Amino acid sequence: DSPTDPGNNAAHVGRITGPAGVARRPGRALSAKPLKKIAFAAAPTQAGPVNKLCIFAGSTICGYVGWYALDGLGMMAAIIGSGIGSVLGVYLGWKLARKIEE
Repeated sequence: DSPTDPGNNAAHVGRITGPAGVARRPGRALSAKPLKKIAFAAAPTQAGPVNKLCIFAGSTICGYVGWYALDGLGMMAAIIGSGIGSVLGVYLGWKLARKIEE
């Protein structure tokens, strides 16, 4: 009839056990240390239409070039080439949009 006896279900209702079976209240952290405050930077501005268009065009074009360049090596190589080309296209499109919006 001990509260720590696993057969006694009534004693375990609403209880959570921490390390080594020590009971603790629900919703409490294991340590009593206060949480550190985190300073967040201001939210970035939303991307404009020029930025979106350049990134879309860059990823599409470079993804196609990557696919076409590695198509002769098999389907898996073409997929990997397309992925790498798309990532490169996002970067190049972003850089182009920054130059245009200056």
